[in-house]
Amino acid sequence: MVIITRRVGRLGNRLLLFAHFIACARENNILLCNPAFHEYARHFEATRHDLFCRYRPQGGDDRHDRAVPWEITRTLLYHATYLPPRWLATLRCTNWPVKTIRLSMGESWDLDSRAFAELLQNHPVVLVQGWAFRGEAGLRRHADVVRAYFRPIRVHTESVSRIIATARNRGDLLVGVHCRRGDYRTAFGGKFFYSAAQYQAVMQRIRHAFAPRQVSFLVCDDGLEHRQALADLNVTWGSGHPIEDLYSFAECDYLVGPPSTFTGWAAFYGRVPLCQLTTADAEIQFTGGAQGSGVAA
Repeated sequence: MVIITRRVGRLGNRLLLFAHFIACARENNILLCNPAFHEYARHFEATRHDLFCRYRPQGGDDRHDRAVPWEITRTLLYHATYLPPRWLATLRCTNWPVKTIRLSMGESWDLDSRAFAELLQNHPVVLVQGWAFRGEAGLRRHADVVRAYFRPIRVHTESVSRIIATARNRGDLLVGVHCRRGDYRTAFGGKFFYSAAQYQAVMQRIRHAFAPRQVSFLVCDDGLEHRQALADLNVTWGSGHPIEDLYSFAECDYLVGPPSTFTGWAAFYGRVPLCQLTTADAEIQFTGGAQGSGVAA
């Protein structure tokens, strides 16, 4: 059994880390628990009833009770599982009483490696903390299982359907634009913090590149700063709920935004071509997804 005992980042980061471990659980036929997903558990069908946010590779229903656990109970469980591995790592007791892996900045673990498989065979319980746990090959093999696991609850899927229907009625092609402000003012030294005018210029280039097709934009942002600047474009605004914005992006034809696990997850989940803007004036080149790269501007 593997237990993820530390929160890393926000929604996109949590989903990505969880997804890699689900693929690993399937590869090694082990039980996975992720109490560190507690803040978002109520929004997904597979975790809303499960206090421990489990994934069982052999299938079956982990929802032992129809009641949804109280948020305070989830939070207390998270702290109860977070602190012991931290103390054990500090005391260098990483092999007793249970195996503990606590990654520091710059460290990583390959979940596809033989070394990790052997570790799971030799230790009945493994507590993990850190960001850079990755199993790219496993995730590719089990991508559809991961997508099925992270299906949002109905209230969110219905809201997404309404938003997408409105946006698609306004054009021939739907392009999602992530105007990430908020934490990007300071994250990465502000490197990926773009102004409303810069996003407007990107969208104008996209509209020109796809002409004569009518482009409809779905825009999700961290505030209201862009509303006036983008008023002359064919824009539908996201609901502002992170789950609904994320899964609305997954229903688009193309996605564009600064480097982020948020749009990265949407592109993965919906198989949508994505352009990550490493600079505000970078070439618009979409990669991945079922449609390929398609266009440059």
